[in-house]
Amino acid sequence: MSTPSRKVVITAFGDVSNLSIVQTTIPDPPKDHVQVRTIYSGFAGADINMRLGRYPMQRKAPLTPGYCLVGRVAKNGPNCSQFRNGDMVACLTVYDAEADYANLPQKYLIPVPDGTDLQQATALICDWSTAYSMAINTAKVKSGQKVFVHGISGAVGHAAMILCQRQGAKVYGTCSERNFAAVEKFGATPFTYTNKDWIPAMQQIGGADAIFDPLG
Repeated sequence: MSTPSRKVVITAFGDVSNLSIVQTTIPDPPKDHVQVRTIYSGFAGADINMRLGRYPMQRKAPLTPGYCLVGRVAKNGPNCSQFRNGDMVACLTVYDAEADYANLPQKYLIPVPDGTDLQQATALICDWSTAYSMAINTAKVKSGQKVFVHGISGAVGHAAMILCQRQGAKVYGTCSERNFAAVEKFGATPFTYTNKDWIPAMQQIGGADAIFDPLG
């Protein structure tokens, strides 16, 4: 039986005028899928790039954005028994999280422990997982290293800063001057992104051991 649901739809690629909130229904979850009632969905640069039609290998419009969510299990599809109705779960969805309900593969759902701040859990799914993969798995940041993060005040940049500091690294990065205080609060050294002053400054201290560059 279908369930009434609202969802955001990117009707065509372009500016925000191509976004609509649609009242629709969602069918029961198919085999190996679980229907989740969304409590929080993440919003990131990937969602903006999808709306613009610039995200790598993305679906064609119309589509529903939303890269991740935290919510409660509403229905189990056939062959699903890992979760019970009402269980709190998180999922890296890539699409479809900006909706009241989403049918998601059971194998991608992660249980959220009781007492967890759900907004923080939502941030962990995409932004912090991305930063963790870069800092720990790829760069293998170690104590005593110097790390430079472009966009250090952004979601992934902030996460990279914290994770690298927890590894014992000294962190530097670029951001808007209005965000300097927020970066300095965490013990990192910010440089304005609108000029190249950070280049000679970093050269004077021997450069960086790892650089995170989302700008390309």
